[in-house]
Amino acid sequence: MRSVGKIGFIGGGNMAEALVKGLLKGTFPARDIVVSELSDARRQVLRERYGVGVTFDNRDLVETCSVVVLAVKPQNLDEALEDCAGQFNGDKLLISVLAGLVLGAAVAWTSQPGKRFFSFGRDSIAEAKRVVWPTRKETMQTTAVVIAFAVTMA
Repeated sequence: MRSVGKIGFIGGGNMAEALVKGLLKGTFPARDIVVSELSDARRQVLRERYGVGVTFDNRDLVETCSVVVLAVKPQNLDEALEDCAGQFNGDKLLISVLAGLVLGAAVAWTSQPGKRFFSFGRDSIAEAKRVVWPTRKETMQTTAVVIAFAVTMA
């Protein structure tokens, strides 16, 4: 059987933990599993509970692992790939378990046009947050006026 080398998980949440647990039950050695997690407490739990390697440095994880599993929430993808996006090359297998996000987005993140696209997205979200949106009361009043006008015109 061919060895896959080390498997690394970017993100140490519930999904990553379930996958780690499954790998260990399937006799995959804990010494060949590394989890990158920002939370000190969560890293400690994973290290103590499963005996896997832990780090907070995604760049280090990508350098040492031949298989990298993205197990972060979609809203944290930018931050997770920020330091290590340029390190993915032909000898790395990238697997995504991101709910509702196509792996293509992660691949796009590693290209120059993709980086510009994601930068535009971040700027658009920041701009939308600056807009003063109407309250529910104002929305209902406006809707009532429009309905009254439509009834009057009919």
